[in-house]
Amino acid sequence: MPSSSEITQAQQTSLDDTDCYASVWGEILAEQQQQEDAPTNKSGLWGGRGKGGRGLARRTVQPNNVVLDNVRLQYLKGAPFLEGATIKLLHGHVYSLIGKNGCGKSSLLKRMDAQKIPGWSTSWSSIYIPPELPPSLLSKNPVEVILQYYDETNKSASASTEKRLEELSEQIDQLNLDEEQDKMEALCEEMSLLEEQLQSDQSSVEHQAKEALHDFGIRDDDTTRSCEELSRGQRKRVLLTVAWVCSFTNLLLLDEPTDNLDILGLIQLRRLIEMSPATVVLVSHDIDLINDVATDIIDVNMKKLSYYPGNYDSFRLMRNQQEMHDIQQSIKMEKKRDKLKTTLQHLKDKPVPKRGGAKKKAKAVAAQRKKLNKHESLEKSLNTSANVPPPRKGLTATQRLKLAETLKIVPDKEVQFVLPKVNCTWGETLITTLDVGHGYNLDSSSSSSNAAKQVEVVAVGDEKKADEIQIVKKAGFLFDYVALCIEEGSRYCILGETACGKSTLLKILAKQLDPVEGTVYHASGVSIGYFDADVVDDIMASVGASTTALDYLTDKYHQKTEEFLRGHLAAFGLSPTSQAKTPLCFLSGGEKCRFALATVMLENPQVLILDNPTSNLDVQSVQALIYGLKQWNGTLVMVSQDVFFVRSLEDVKCAVLVPEEGKLRRIDGGIDAYLKSFQLKLQ
Repeated sequence: MPSSSEITQAQQTSLDDTDCYASVWGEILAEQQQQEDAPTNKSGLWGGRGKGGRGLARRTVQPNNVVLDNVRLQYLKGAPFLEGATIKLLHGHVYSLIGKNGCGKSSLLKRMDAQKIPGWSTSWSSIYIPPELPPSLLSKNPVEVILQYYDETNKSASASTEKRLEELSEQIDQLNLDEEQDKMEALCEEMSLLEEQLQSDQSSVEHQAKEALHDFGIRDDDTTRSCEELSRGQRKRVLLTVAWVCSFTNLLLLDEPTDNLDILGLIQLRRLIEMSPATVVLVSHDIDLINDVATDIIDVNMKKLSYYPGNYDSFRLMRNQQEMHDIQQSIKMEKKRDKLKTTLQHLKDKPVPKRGGAKKKAKAVAAQRKKLNKHESLEKSLNTSANVPPPRKGLTATQRLKLAETLKIVPDKEVQFVLPKVNCTWGETLITTLDVGHGYNLDSSSSSSNAAKQVEVVAVGDEKKADEIQIVKKAGFLFDYVALCIEEGSRYCILGETACGKSTLLKILAKQLDPVEGTVYHASGVSIGYFDADVVDDIMASVGASTTALDYLTDKYHQKTEEFLRGHLAAFGLSPTSQAKTPLCFLSGGEKCRFALATVMLENPQVLILDNPTSNLDVQSVQALIYGLKQWNGTLVMVSQDVFFVRSLEDVKCAVLVPEEGKLRRIDGGIDAYLKSFQLKLQ
């Protein structure tokens, strides 16, 4: 009969070798004990709880998997955003970070990239793609930006690459050449790729960067211009090119990668994520993108990280089922508690028998009270493990159930957008454009020659076949001869490729910019509210380091009371007791956007013009903004490539600004018809 130690050894050998999270026991226990007894002994192995991961010392090690337990991270100002959290990222998976604005999603990505997380291994190389190009790089051209990113990333990745080469060399030395030939070839191929990466020279990287820029839609003449001269969408494409060129890292960290991208850019982003060999962690508000590419969802809630397999739709289904289950369990516990209290009160009110009754009654009351205390302790532990948000802690289970049913329709107050109603009507077209054209760096001579050329094309047009007639725009113009009527109470969305003039057209409609040619008519007395990323930047540039949201609004609107301003901020999801008193520089990107939009709406505009309004918002906030805009009775004009956002608003009149023609074309089928045209073009 085999001994107990032999049985234990056999059981350990039969463990599933694919479980990279299993604790390190068995055959390496003695080796770990030696390391603990001799702390000066530096070993290449790491693993175990609190040592940067678990399972690395097993023979089926996955060195590119990231596993950290009991992680605690805090902001620079001291408040923690993660406590007792577990970070686990499997190689090759695509993770989407979900959570409310200000919960620390972007901060977590930055800490990963900077390797400022306790227990983080230097073998985990990464590249962080920010929402916008940093100001320090705006003076460089796109190729120089890519080369700088490549140099910085390659330096940090070289150490992990060399360490991986050493591990591969050791594995090859331990192989049996006669029996493990296939494994030998795979390891040698991986070593060859890693050595090529270490030996890559500047000229080859520069050539690769130029080719990648061309593939991502950056023209050759734009590669020599400074990034400051490029549009926001073009700068975003440069950042995507950086991610493609630096795809040799273990982790690809994407922070709001869809901001300022057109439809073609979104398609390229999907291909980038699908073809990337790295583990991808993204923060995005684009529900369609998350549903298409995510393999796992990480929910950042109450300073913890919860993991859900699948995309966003499956995550919402599981979350709703889990929440409803927790509430139903709480209701059962409450009913049982009430029953125990009733029984206890009945025992107290029961008359005392004559012979020894007092002692029996006291014993029965004590036993019933013990049952009640035990039940209340169990109920408290269940409610704690159910992850009930703090604002709902004081509610009963029945109240939470009603609130959950309500929130399926109405957004939570923490993420709401309540826009003030429009109280007056005009009964006429609010904005009309006639033959509006605009361009930059134009002179009068080129404008007149262009006009003559346009007349010539029209004059000879009757001598050509209809299919040979080409509509061209004037040289140097973004668009020309644009005609648009904005009807009262309608919703409009302007679509188009990057740098075709969409934002410029919005500024002309909002009286922020005068057109080079043509006329714009506004209805008498109509008030227009304009919101874009520059509004946020202008506010941040005009305030001091300690200026809070409430301070800024109080100084700007003296006639309004502090109580009114607090309520107005709360209507846009900013807490009057926390975010309203927090310095603006410490607010997250989504909170800054909420504040900027709240500032714009204090003017009570009848027409609201939004340029990419969902940028920096979390998924819940996007859904809340959709609900708020649908409840608002004003007129909406926007530029957005967020398909879910535009489609959910319903009855949106879409028009596309065609860059080759410089004209605005109506799309009868809405944004779905626009997407279909791209699918046909790609085919």
